[in-house]
Amino acid sequence: MERRNFIKTSSMLGFMGFTPWNITLGSKPIQDKSGYAIAFDYMLHSIQRIVRDSKLLSLDAERVIVPDLELKTAGNAFLCGRYFQGNLNELKDLSFQKMKEKPEDSWARYQLAYCYGAIASDEIRKTIKQSNAEESFSNTGSSAVLDAHILNSFYMKQSLKNNLDVSTVAQFLNAIYTRTLVRYHTLKANEQYPMEWIEESVKLRNFLQKYFAEVSDKLVNIESWQIDKSIFNKSDTIFMALAPGNHRTEITQKQLENINGLGNSAVAQGIAMGLKALTEV
Repeated sequence: MERRNFIKTSSMLGFMGFTPWNITLGSKPIQDKSGYAIAFDYMLHSIQRIVRDSKLLSLDAERVIVPDLELKTAGNAFLCGRYFQGNLNELKDLSFQKMKEKPEDSWARYQLAYCYGAIASDEIRKTIKQSNAEESFSNTGSSAVLDAHILNSFYMKQSLKNNLDVSTVAQFLNAIYTRTLVRYHTLKANEQYPMEWIEESVKLRNFLQKYFAEVSDKLVNIESWQIDKSIFNKSDTIFMALAPGNHRTEITQKQLENINGLGNSAVAQGIAMGLKALTEV
């Protein structure tokens, strides 16, 4: 597993959900225990990559969605957008107004990136809900199956696949979450709700330890946990375009109008619908 790439693309791994500013939600952590932690991160990161390589959005939109080299990147704010739980129209109005007033202000950029992430995530969530994912996972009890398949398909080195044990993988996933949690709290300390932040973070960490143990078990024993191709099919066209060996992933507006051509699985269509929603903002 390539360490830097995995850590970067999994910056939101672990349902972290801390908004980088106060928008109606205060500054308490948002706990999202709906699952799909790794799958969601992969889909949002894929959208960033397509935005970078395609001519689907304006340069201004591309500038705030695609990760930059600053420490607190707008790109990470885009990933944070999946945790927004308020009024999306209100968020859009506020974000675009602030960007209009202060186009070069870094926090205005972060807020707009967060808004774009919330828009894309809303479409991804709808796509997964409309698929038979929940029904399919009722037999396994968890979306950890999908997360394990995403890890196995896109993040694992072939040479390591036969030398994994559940405990080591679980420790690795929890280490990434802990590192990310501490980093974000350092950058955006929760001064308004310090005790609540600690209490909720402990609860969230306990939940994640159990969840990552489940993901790890399914990853190590991936052959025993098949997944319906209507949910995830790594042979879908869009995944071929996103393969690590491809330096550019260009998707056209015409392709977005016919998303079945990009793939029929919920993950493939989630990426396409999230991207299409951004072109319509």
